[in-house]
Amino acid sequence: MLDCLKHMEEYDPTGAVFAEERIWQEFAEAAGVDKDELLKAYQRVHLDGYYGPIDDEEAAMEDMPTLKKSIAILHTALEHHPMVTYTHPDVGFTCAGGEACDHPDHEELEEDGPMWHESEVTVLPEAIRLSCFPSIKKIYGGWL
Repeated sequence: MLDCLKHMEEYDPTGAVFAEERIWQEFAEAAGVDKDELLKAYQRVHLDGYYGPIDDEEAAMEDMPTLKKSIAILHTALEHHPMVTYTHPDVGFTCAGGEACDHPDHEELEEDGPMWHESEVTVLPEAIRLSCFPSIKKIYGGWL
């Protein structure tokens, strides 16, 4: 599970798995490749940055794309800015109720008194990119 979705996973594990898969799919579609090719490109850039230059012949034996192609794939993927929004029962506010609050929960539950309203939690694109591609920023000091 991506680090940025751990909070969501506490309350909605199925939704967190779905969100993670959707994020990877969005990055892959933005780069014009499938998820496996995106992950191979990331692995190639990660290994080259971490362990030093890996020649293209050695990478081909491991079924990885060339470094030039990998960087192009990741550069395009990282231009995409996915966001995940969800509700969590621990995140919200208590209203005063009555006419002071026009939240739809009051109408739905037919209750006018003070009430707890869940607020949306948004996982920002930067957190998602750091969770998906952590070594790029560590190794290269920024995004490609």
